[in-house]
Amino acid sequence: GLIHDNMNELYKHYLETTECNVCKTEFTDTNVKCMDHDHDTGLFRYILCNKCNVYDNWKKIIPQI
Repeated sequence: GLIHDNMNELYKHYLETTECNVCKTEFTDTNVKCMDHDHDTGLFRYILCNKCNVYDNWKKIIPQI
């Protein structure tokens, strides 16, 4: 249920992103990237590492888009 105005642009952005948008940790085979989205609205928010995606503590620090 991920929603974005331009999925092709978003996918390109996803492929080009090399680090977590929150913690800035580089993506690797063991630190995988995730497309974070609001589960109520489906709207895309950030490209996150698995740790930031699972633990929502970053939401207290980073303004949600």
